[in-house]
Amino acid sequence: MKDRIDIEWSATCDNALQHAIESLGELRLIKCHEAGHKIVAQVETLKKSANCPTCGHPAKAKDRRNSIVQDLPVNNKRLVLMWRKRVWACSNPQCPQNTWTETADFVSSRHSLTTRAKLGLAHQALINHVPVAQLAREWNVSWATARSSIEEAKHLSTSWSEPWSIL
Repeated sequence: MKDRIDIEWSATCDNALQHAIESLGELRLIKCHEAGHKIVAQVETLKKSANCPTCGHPAKAKDRRNSIVQDLPVNNKRLVLMWRKRVWACSNPQCPQNTWTETADFVSSRHSLTTRAKLGLAHQALINHVPVAQLAREWNVSWATARSSIEEAKHLSTSWSEPWSIL
């Protein structure tokens, strides 16, 4: 997916969307846009500080970078998160770690689907027997991403009987 999305933002978002964002963890919904069968929500983490993963010194917030991540549908509309990730810089001049981007529990590093989206995709494949190629088209990901998400989700969930959608 492209890192840049040109849209007209709205400051007011519906309660179902607010609930979906809050249920991901420490995220704040900044603004949203609804177009057709897609909702784009700009979010950022609430975390105010971090320590260097290499030396443990306190880090300074240096910048923000957009990361596009898909989540489960909300109100039958595809939810795309435009996550404004912080870029952190180590305060220790001797540390080999210059900068890094923040991570969050709701999505694996360098992945384009949230963990619960992977579980939802796996549910469709394993329980509803939807072909992987069809799921890849519906979720706008490659076949390899869809397949690896299903394999990863098989190990994340012990129960395939619960529903995998938000409202």
